[in-house]
Amino acid sequence: MIIMAYLYEAFSSIQGEGIYVGKRQVFLRFAGCPLRCSYCDTKYAHEIPTQARIIKAGDEKLVKNPVSPEDILKIVNELKTPDMHSVSLTGGEPLIQADIEEILKVLKNNGYKTFLETAGFPASNIYDVAKYVDIASVDIKLPSHRAYEDPEELIQEEIVCIKELIKAGAEVYVKLVILPETTVEEIISTISDLRSYDLEIVIQPVTIGASIGVSVEHLLMISEKLGEVFNARVRIIPQVHRLLNIR
Repeated sequence: MIIMAYLYEAFSSIQGEGIYVGKRQVFLRFAGCPLRCSYCDTKYAHEIPTQARIIKAGDEKLVKNPVSPEDILKIVNELKTPDMHSVSLTGGEPLIQADIEEILKVLKNNGYKTFLETAGFPASNIYDVAKYVDIASVDIKLPSHRAYEDPEELIQEEIVCIKELIKAGAEVYVKLVILPETTVEEIISTISDLRSYDLEIVIQPVTIGASIGVSVEHLLMISEKLGEVFNARVRIIPQVHRLLNIR
């Protein structure tokens, strides 16, 4: 049986979030997501399109879904640039793709650095794919994000995902989207199990329109409190691509 994946779009741009902000990447945005975060800025990728959009230098072509790992490699080869840092597998949620392991394997075998952007849910696929991931940005979902009906199950899956990625040798950092109602107590309660890991914590204020939707004072207060818990390995980084109005 041929197992394939559903791609929503592919394009080249800069990484707009996290500790690699500004790095040039080829983005593979996969379709479908099991979560429904209240602040999601890619809700369009929840749907499974019959064709994926391949965007290059303002031009667009369509590729029939589902796509094979070989199709993915061809797309990346077409979109790569001399300044490319890595290939970002994002979504949607890449971990729900049946063929995500083979896609990562093909990319690695062809010399590409892999950058997984995930919510770590479901974690069942991570056991097979972790060894093919170079860098992972794990988006921790807080209860106030209203992403899933059982927030406790969700965070436990995310923690399993983080631990497996670290065990496999991937560089891992976690990202926390901060809403106006997000409290320090909620964050620490959610991620307390990660205290023993040497992780960088990225505080990302929610973007509303083209502006940051949280006060700087609130962000600094959260950063200070998390710095006490996580040995100052905390950064505040907004969504730069949204502020620059680029893809």
